[in-house]
Amino acid sequence: MKKLKEILRVTAHEKKVLIFLLVTAVASFGIHLYDNNNEVEYKEYDYSKTDTVFNHSETVNPQENVEKNVDSEHELLDLRVSDNKYKNNKSKLLAAKSININTANKKTLMSLPGIGSKTADAIISYREKNGFFVKLSDLRKVKGIGSKKFKKIEKYINLK
Repeated sequence: MKKLKEILRVTAHEKKVLIFLLVTAVASFGIHLYDNNNEVEYKEYDYSKTDTVFNHSETVNPQENVEKNVDSEHELLDLRVSDNKYKNNKSKLLAAKSININTANKKTLMSLPGIGSKTADAIISYREKNGFFVKLSDLRKVKGIGSKKFKKIEKYINLK
């Protein structure tokens, strides 16, 4: 053993590492042999039932299967832009002065930029307690609507 040590010039620490590597290699080889002898049996799955459901759902409403013309480059560019003006595209869908804040329901109010579920509920609650809004600026009395949020939605709301 001393002659082998002198020939290889292996320290005690290196010897331990070599033994560890050897044991690991033997163990992995054993595991590999064991796994090859115990192959897993795969079961066939009958997809005909799910295919029938899928095919039936396609024929229920053919209007939904209308192909859309999409400018994919434009959509990809929108996803890549991290600018705040592209994060909330709700404002692009609304026409100026299109939402009557005195009669709008929760869903309609939530279509306004910066108005979420809680703020829409607060607007409706304020309306129920205090009656209709007389001036657009009265909307700032609602909890959750400050000057910044009011400026965002002012061009989309009316009192008609």
